[in-house]
Amino acid sequence: RGGGRRQRQPPPRRLVPRSPSLACCAALEPAVLAEAATMPQQLGEVAANALTDALGLEVETLPDQAFTASTFWVTPFWLLMIFAPRWQLTRRIMESGWPVGVACLIQIWVFVYGATYLPQDEVLEKFAYFFAEADRTLGNMVGMREDRVFVSEEWTHVLAWDLLVGRLIYLEGLRERVWTFHSLGLCFAVGPPGYALHFLTLQLVTRLRPLLPAASGDASADNGSGDNGS
Repeated sequence: RGGGRRQRQPPPRRLVPRSPSLACCAALEPAVLAEAATMPQQLGEVAANALTDALGLEVETLPDQAFTASTFWVTPFWLLMIFAPRWQLTRRIMESGWPVGVACLIQIWVFVYGATYLPQDEVLEKFAYFFAEADRTLGNMVGMREDRVFVSEEWTHVLAWDLLVGRLIYLEGLRERVWTFHSLGLCFAVGPPGYALHFLTLQLVTRLRPLLPAASGDASADNGSGDNGS
């Protein structure tokens, strides 16, 4: 009795060796997790590629991206000015100047790229050719248009200027209570003729308005642009 009852020790735990398949799975866990982490990005890329393919867009290079971005950026503002000129949101957006400002930034983006993507001596050679030769004859200018960077820069350039002129037409139409639907549509399609049509419309309306009844001013506002922005 003196020593008391001896405490029984638990049987030793037997280690079960891992099967080769379990060891393989454990080794693959980090790779699987890494693959899962990139899955949303891969799905996004697949969706973007499918969308660009469906719309026939080119977005492989920066000039392609600038070309597409500029086109999609300016179009909604033209549609607002043409089809919803009296909508308060249209007036606020176009008075802010941001639509034209962002269009200019896109053009600057591709211009800077065009000035830096080649070695400096080649860039200087292109600039020298443009200012000394390309702007003198139509044939030389056509040759310049084989350069995708040049075409992208010119396209973003034209769209920014056209939107600037369209904004001027729209705001002047609101201020003078003159129809702008026709002139904005023509400016959106072919540029300068739209402003010429707006100028003629403005001259005609301002000269005929004093000869017409007072209600004619309200009629002009209702059919194109209004001064209340409602």
